[in-house]
Amino acid sequence: MNEQAIPTKDAAAAAAVAKGTAKKGGGMMGTVAAGVVLVGIGVGMGTYVSSLFTTIKTEGAAVHGAEEHKATHSGIEHLSEINIPDLMANIRNQAGRRYIKVSSSFWLNHEDAIKVGLSDGAGGHGGGGGGNVKRIVQMALEEHLRSYDIDELTGPNISLQLKKGFKDRIEKTMHELFPAFKEDHEFVHRVVLTNLLVQ
Repeated sequence: MNEQAIPTKDAAAAAAVAKGTAKKGGGMMGTVAAGVVLVGIGVGMGTYVSSLFTTIKTEGAAVHGAEEHKATHSGIEHLSEINIPDLMANIRNQAGRRYIKVSSSFWLNHEDAIKVGLSDGAGGHGGGGGGNVKRIVQMALEEHLRSYDIDELTGPNISLQLKKGFKDRIEKTMHELFPAFKEDHEFVHRVVLTNLLVQ
């Protein structure tokens, strides 16, 4: 038969004190451990939020960079400016007494300008070569100018009308000269008119 030791009063009291101390110590250790966990969570969250902002900033910079790249390549940087010699034409129904004079240029894709002989591929602006093509375009535009009446030429929207008319006429002329290009191919990206003079 196994005998169990019966705890004495002193042993019971010592056990109670040890138990109380253990509880007290455990409680303090629990508080310290909870603090460490909270600090750890705080640092972890800080690092996560920081990395999140870095990711957003990096992605934002990438998107901004892509937009800048797109803007640059959709602007005039990829175009060649073709200057046309001054255009002069008699105004319709004025018996040769009045005329119009316009300085102008139009802008083509670099690649198109090279293909049609209006640029030597050196880049930049100024029109390159293409004397024959340029002369044919010039004659077509002068013919177009002769289609306007004096009232149209002195009207408030003449600049916009001429730009649209020039663009259409250049497109038509280029397609006639270079039929290998698709019918819907757009040659002219921009038309600039300066020194419009009606005399």
